[in-house]
This record gives sequence, C-alpha cells and structure tokens, in this order.
Amino acid sequence: RSLQFEPPYDSVGGKFDLRIVSDAVTNAATNTLINNISGGNEVTIWVGKTDATKTKLFLGMVEVVEMLEPNKDFIDLRLSGPDWGSAILKNRIVFGEWRQKFQADGVTLDSTDTAVLISQIVTDLLTKTAYYPAADITAENQGVIVTAANITPINIALAQFTANFEKLDDKIADLDKVGLSIHHVNPEKNFIMKQANITNPTGILLVDDTTDSIAVG
Repeated sequence: RSLQFEPPYDSVGGKFDLRIVSDAVTNAATNTLINNISGGNEVTIWVGKTDATKTKLFLGMVEVVEMLEPNKDFIDLRLSGPDWGSAILKNRIVFGEWRQKFQADGVTLDSTDTAVLISQIVTDLLTKTAYYPAADITAENQGVIVTAANITPINIALAQFTANFEKLDDKIADLDKVGLSIHHVNPEKNFIMKQANITNPTGILLVDDTTDSIAVG
C-alpha cells in the first residue's frame, strides 16, 4: 500500500516503513502473511522499470510488526525498521587497544608496522572475536562481508587507538575522521569504507515517463 525508505549514508543509518495487505484483502490471507513475518526478517527493496532491469537499493531488517485493523474485515500490516547493516554495526560493543611498534632504539615509531593501519584496525573490529566482550560472534559472523578492496580510507598508521566497550559503528566513525572516509553496509551486505570524495554512480535513471530510456536534457 505504501513504502518509504532512506538508504544509509556515511555513519547515518537508514530506515524503512512498509504497509502491505494480502492480495485477497481478507483476514485469512493476511494471517498467512503474519505467520510468515518475524522480527529480524530481511526486507529487500528494488527499483526499476522492469523486473529484468531493477536495481537493489536497500536491505532492511524488520524491527516492528504492527497490525492495524480499521474494521473487523480489514487488517493493514505495517513493517518498519533500520537498514540491515546499521542494525548490526550500531548494536555491537567492541573493546581493544592497538599500539604502533617502536624501532630498535625504543624511541622511533616503526613505520612498517601494518597492524596499526586504519584499514587493518577496521578489519580487526569487524572480523576478530578478541575485540568483542563475549569473544564469540563478530559482525562478519552475522553476515557483514569484509573485503580488503572495499576498505580504502587514507590509510595511515595510528600510534595508538582504543575501544573501551563502545559501539562498533562509533569506533569506525572515529577512524573515518582520521582517514577522511565514510562507511556503510550496502544492500549486498558488503562493508564499504572509502574516501569521502570518491563517488560511484549507481546507473539508476528516474523518469516520469515509463517509455523514456534516457533523461531529458
């Protein structure tokens, strides 16, 4: 019946609000829908002129399920929640400390120490159980796909970086400030961290005439 959504950008989470009815518009058919929907379910939103040319724009996680019944013969089902990536990054706690090694003189920092590069610290936070209080499930274990090619901040070494039982998303945002980067999780569940001045066009064309193939000048 209606759909509103905002994809995530930088460290700002996205959200969606979806209202649906059954195809038969009966309580019995709506109950079938309700029996197949639970909190934590994924919601995928595509946009396109045809099914063959659609583009995936958003991946959400159901957080709230509401059943609105304006009369006894009609149930309006409302689903809402955050984008899938933010639901994970903004709700995990991490802790740990990274210190750059010294050279043999014990005074000069070792510029070859790759363990304290921004990209490595981010990868550690997303993939290593040692940085989670329960030492069990990481963001990667929850489904976030971590690939080195998608983590491209201005990659400098940090002499010291700490996380003191803080939100995972907040600590990555701290690293963004140093690496002049932005981050989010895309609809394919890939973690993206890139320099803020680098854009990748989506290739999506929005038009008011479904027969148009190009935008009007």
